[in-house]
Amino acid sequence: MSSSNERAKSARNECVQVVVRCRPMNEKELMHGHENVVSVYPSRGVVEIFNPKDDDRSSAKMFTYDAVYDSGASQRDLYEESVFPLVSSVLEGFNGTIFAYGQTGTGKTYTMEGRGTANSDNRGIIPRSFDQIFTHISRSDNMQYLVRASYLEIYQEEIRDLLDTNPKKRYELRESVDSGVYVKDLQSFVCKSISEIEKLMATGNQNRTIGATNMNEHSSRSHAIFMVTIEMSDTSNQEIKNQYQEEISRLRAMLENTNDSSTMNKKKKRKKDDDGEEKTHEEMLNEEEANLIKREKKVMNDDMPETERKRLLQEIEARKLAILEEKKAHEELTNRIQAMESKLLRGGKNIIDHTNEQQKALEQRTIEINERKRKELQMRQMLEMKEDSMEGIRETYASLQQEIEAKNNKVKKLYQKLQSIRQEVQDTTENFNADRRELEDHHNALLKDYKLQLLIIDNFIPPEERKRISSRLFYDDEEDVWKMMPESEPTKVLGRMKSNAGERRPLTEYAKTAREIGLNYRYKGENILELDLEYPLRSTKDYQGPAVAPSVLSALEAALKGEDDIDVDASPSMAVPKRGLKSAYGRSSNKPTYPKTRGLVPK
Repeated sequence: MSSSNERAKSARNECVQVVVRCRPMNEKELMHGHENVVSVYPSRGVVEIFNPKDDDRSSAKMFTYDAVYDSGASQRDLYEESVFPLVSSVLEGFNGTIFAYGQTGTGKTYTMEGRGTANSDNRGIIPRSFDQIFTHISRSDNMQYLVRASYLEIYQEEIRDLLDTNPKKRYELRESVDSGVYVKDLQSFVCKSISEIEKLMATGNQNRTIGATNMNEHSSRSHAIFMVTIEMSDTSNQEIKNQYQEEISRLRAMLENTNDSSTMNKKKKRKKDDDGEEKTHEEMLNEEEANLIKREKKVMNDDMPETERKRLLQEIEARKLAILEEKKAHEELTNRIQAMESKLLRGGKNIIDHTNEQQKALEQRTIEINERKRKELQMRQMLEMKEDSMEGIRETYASLQQEIEAKNNKVKKLYQKLQSIRQEVQDTTENFNADRRELEDHHNALLKDYKLQLLIIDNFIPPEERKRISSRLFYDDEEDVWKMMPESEPTKVLGRMKSNAGERRPLTEYAKTAREIGLNYRYKGENILELDLEYPLRSTKDYQGPAVAPSVLSALEAALKGEDDIDVDASPSMAVPKRGLKSAYGRSSNKPTYPKTRGLVPK
């Protein structure tokens, strides 16, 4: 099976691949003395996370992915091994998505966009994909491409076009049967070179929402999506060959017609009969030209009238010019045929095409190497699984104590794995229950609102009106809302009263008689209908004055506003001795008095 078929098969079997990249520790983390708790094993595709408080790393957790990259991996290695095959499949007509996910400060922007100049080694996935796309287009034969780019941002659950001149405009998400999920009215620009598409990306990056965090001073505070749409039009090689063959046949027919129309055609046939072989058209023209030169010399030397000599010389000169034009036309047709045949045989190759083929072969070889690395990683992971399952079978023990220790270690490992699985099950169950409760609350709210609307409709809207409105409702897929169709029979508005035949306006009988007599017949109000005016809906309300005069109301407010609160002592009265009555009234206390509880009051 060829490598292309293997790649297609791999793409069918693995539609989604998960790749993990771990960044190095930054200066702030090193300055505070933080410890690295992540170990990456690229050859095995494994990431190990352990607790720094656990000295023997017995509680470490291991995760296996399609590919992993440590802090020393370069941008080029990441792109060629994990992204290059995906972009190649896009150029073959498949859809592809590169999705970078991670918390703030993990290196998503650096991985996707990179840093530095256009030819720097720190370029990210997006600039390198631009190079691959337009390089593939420049090397393709008999293919036509149309590249369009769009750039959008999702910030606080709102969609914004980063290439739009109006930053406040918000866009809506739509879904159609043909194109799936899309953003309505999102702008897309045609790009014809790498510089144009990089300029679009730079313009969008300037409009992005960024902000400083504890993990990153230039953190992107939004989700950004850069979409590249490639349209291809293929012209098969066989079709081109057929076109070349038709053109060559047409040129040969023209050449044969030229040969047949030549005055040397009969001489050519006679030469063929005499000599036994057919000479070329060019040789026959050369012979004719030589004969004309001999004939010209003979005419010049013969004794004949001057008029006859002049006529013969003119005929010879005209024939020479005709032979030169015929030679030129024959040479042009021959050159065109040779060029077409050579191009058809060599496939239009030149030094640039040869270099492009070598580059394509090198890229194909790189794809094969990356595919072998991926298969090697999968085989190594399967081998580790087999070794774990066969470990108990191959074990041999020298003593009973050694067997007990080995079994205890194995039990500990299995118990740790059991605890890890239990924790994962518990976390998954909690997440599921939380999502379920949220969905139930949302469902109950929708059901409550639906019942309320249904109650209003059943009790306040007549059945015939409800049926009429329901028949006019329809769902608009484009706007994603329910709409109401216009009534089939619109309300007819009465037009202006038509005048009598031959009259410009309605006239009364009195006006007609007055006009015949010669009197003034205008503005006569007899026999004219009096109609009430149709007033439009009011947009204002009548003024209603206050029930109390403003002056009285302001006086009451001022009087009530300045009065202090009244404290009431609700405690039971106590008998005061007469001897202490005067002293009790004579004492003055600055302490405030508050109401006291009376306790239970008998009925």
